[in-house]
Amino acid sequence: MLQCVFTLASAFPDLRFLVDHLGKPDVRTGEGRAGWTTTITALSTLPNVWMKLSGLDENAQLPSDPFDSWAFLQFQAPIAHVLDTFGWNRVMFSGNWVTVSHYSSYQRWHSTLLDYLLEQGATQNHLYKLFRGNAESFHHL
Repeated sequence: MLQCVFTLASAFPDLRFLVDHLGKPDVRTGEGRAGWTTTITALSTLPNVWMKLSGLDENAQLPSDPFDSWAFLQFQAPIAHVLDTFGWNRVMFSGNWVTVSHYSSYQRWHSTLLDYLLEQGATQNHLYKLFRGNAESFHHL
């Protein structure tokens, strides 16, 4: 599916593309991570492609798993890769409300992500872009 995004975004460079859920890396088992990484790297070369940091908590669990059973460690490598390749100017946060409430809480997703980003050296400017500025820019608000 991500390869299709690359093909479309390459063919229509004046159209902006927003890839939801970081392109759905398999954060539960890690299967296919090498292919995901390669495609994300390729997508990052296209200035009209942006990434939405969302939905990882729901992708980490099966519907039968206990509520809130994900571990943030599952998300660190995909998040780091997207921020390394796309930078802070083309990634935006999404709480994925109401869907997230079936797997976890918005508060846990937001606060755990924020703690991780601060531990990794995110500045207030980075956080502003991620949590507000990039969405305003992408959507022309």
